Amino acid sequence: MASVRVAPIFQEQGILTLTLEYDTSIVYDASYYDGTNHSAQVGDLVALVSDSTAGLGSSGNYPLGKLIKVEPNACTVEIGGVVSVPYVSTNANPPLVGRGIQVDGAGNAITPAGGARLATERGTVLSLNSTTQTCYVFLGGSGA
Repeated sequence: MASVRVAPIFQEQGILTLTLEYDTSIVYDASYYDGTNHSAQVGDLVALVSDSTAGLGSSGNYPLGKLIKVEPNACTVEIGGVVSVPYVSTNANPPLVGRGIQVDGAGNAITPAGGARLATERGTVLSLNSTTQTCYVFLGGSGA
């Protein structure tokens, strides 16, 4: 009898969120509304850029998590569990399954060059979708 393989479901697994201020790299736009959010950057990968402040960061920064909501004075970031974040396949260092990620400074995930795991990497890439250019990353259960 042939074995039946079921595709894994990564969405909504072990979500942990945090509400923070945000810097000028994240934009709240009252005129933009996609049905739930007032920012085109929702879904981007963000970093902790200063004390209690999220932002897109700089290439190679340690990722805080996925931006899931932007309000006039605060944003919500998914910091634990499994997240789906964008990447650019033509980037010099696209994510690799089994490796951690860093931010690229534009809301996308990258994997550092070289074979050694770096302290600025976070999580483990579980899956890549080259069609949508998103990757599923396990960030951990405690946000660490």
